[in-house]
Amino acid sequence: MKKAHSLVLLFVLAVLTVSCSSDSGSGGGGDSFTYVYDGNNVNIIDVTAQKVENSLVVSGTAANGQSIEFNFNKFGDLGTVSSFSVSDFDFPDTETYQNFSGHYFTFNLISIDETNKRVHVSFSGNLYEEFDNLNSNSVPVSGEFEVTYIETQPNVAGLGVDCKIAGENWYSTNSYTNNGYSIDDFILRELSDDENRISIGFDATNNNPGTYNFTAASTTNFVKLSKFNTTSVDFTDYNCAGTLTVTNKTSAGFIGYIIEGTYSFTATNPSNPSQVIQVTNGRFKTFYSW
Repeated sequence: MKKAHSLVLLFVLAVLTVSCSSDSGSGGGGDSFTYVYDGNNVNIIDVTAQKVENSLVVSGTAANGQSIEFNFNKFGDLGTVSSFSVSDFDFPDTETYQNFSGHYFTFNLISIDETNKRVHVSFSGNLYEEFDNLNSNSVPVSGEFEVTYIETQPNVAGLGVDCKIAGENWYSTNSYTNNGYSIDDFILRELSDDENRISIGFDATNNNPGTYNFTAASTTNFVKLSKFNTTSVDFTDYNCAGTLTVTNKTSAGFIGYIIEGTYSFTATNPSNPSQVIQVTNGRFKTFYSW
C-alpha cells in the first residue's frame, strides 16, 4: 500500500521554489513559450524558471490562470509535467504517467546553456488525471519553450539518488514511498523517465550509519532494481544482492530525516538468469518521513 506520493519530490520542490522569481515572462530577454492544450493554443504570459544544482523547474501561466509546469534535470531526464489552473478549481489537474514516462511522453532537452542560463525544450504527449492510471481521463499537450532561468543554492546540498546501471549514468527524477514488509519498514521508490526503478528499503528503527549486506531474500536495508513492462503495465523485480552503506542520517525537524549513503549490487532477471546487470557507483541523499 502506498504510504505517500513523491515525498522526496515535494521536499526538493520546497527547496527549489524558495526564491523563485515570477518576472521572467514569455517574450522578455528573447524568451519564448508555446503551449497547445487539447488542440487549443494557450497564450503564456508569465514564465518562472529556476535551476538548483542539477534540477530545473519551469512553469508557464496564461492570463486565465491555466498553467503547465516541468520538472527535469540538466541531463535531459524528465521528472514530471503537470497541467493545472491557479484560479479555476474546476479545471482538471493532469500529470505525466509516473512509470517509464519517457515511453508515454516525449520530452526533448534541445539545449542548456549553463553560462548564459538558458534552457530550450520541446514536448508532446498525454497528461493523465491519475498519474498512476493510463486508463484515467487524459489530455494531449505539446509545445516548446526557450527561457532564461535563475540559479540558486539549495537549503540542503546534494539531494538526489543516482548510480550507473550497466555502466550508464542513471538519475532519479521522481519518487514516492511505500510501506515495507512490516509496519516498521519503508521503501523509497526512485524513478527516472526510463524503464528502471531503484528501490531502497529501510528498517525505520534500524537504519543508522553502517554497512548492510543484502540478498534477494532481504526484506529490509536493501536496494533493488526493477524494470517496467509496457505490455503488462507493471514492474519486474530483479533478484539483487550487494551492499548498502548508510554514511549519515540527520534530523530534518519534525518532518523527518535526511539519510545518505552508497550502494552497489548485482541484479539478475528472474525469468532469464543469464541476464545479469551490475549496478555500481550508487549514491543517495534523500528525505523521508516516518
